[in-house]
Amino acid sequence: MLDDGRALTDFKSIALWLAQTYPRGKLLPDDPALAARAIELLDFALIQLHGEGYTRIFTSERYIASSEAQQGLRLKDDVASHGREIVSQAFGILEKRIPAEGYAVGPQFSIADAALFYNEFWADKIGIPLPPRVAAHYQRVRARPVVRQVLAEEGYRS
Repeated sequence: MLDDGRALTDFKSIALWLAQTYPRGKLLPDDPALAARAIELLDFALIQLHGEGYTRIFTSERYIASSEAQQGLRLKDDVASHGREIVSQAFGILEKRIPAEGYAVGPQFSIADAALFYNEFWADKIGIPLPPRVAAHYQRVRARPVVRQVLAEEGYRS
C-alpha cells in the first residue's frame, strides 16, 4: 500500500517500486545495460516460469475446458506434466544465462534474483531438479541472512 492509498498488487510493480524508492539498496544495477538485463530475467521468471509453467502445475484445472472435465485426473496430470516440462526447459535456458558466481546480473543482489529465487524455491519443494548454475544461485540467495530469517518465520527449515 502506497502512502497515497493506492495498492501495488503484482511482483514486478512492487519490485520496481522498491528498487526506485530505495536506490541505496541497489536492487537495480546503475548500469543501464545491466538494469535492462535484470528486468529481462525478472520478466522471464514471472512469465515463463511462473505464468506458463507453475500455473499449469499448481492450477491445472484452469487449463481444462468444462467439456473436457469428465476426463478428470488424467487430463489434470497431463497439464501438470506439461507445466513441469516448461519449468525444466526454462531452467535449462537460465543455466546458460546466469553467471556461475555472484547473482543474476553481477555481484549485487537484484530484483531479478528475488524473482528467480521463488521459482527455484518452488522447484525445490516439488522435486524439479535445478541445473548446476541455477542450483548454485538458489543456494546463494537462500544463504542470505534475510532470506533465512523470512523462511524461518514462514516455517521452513534452512
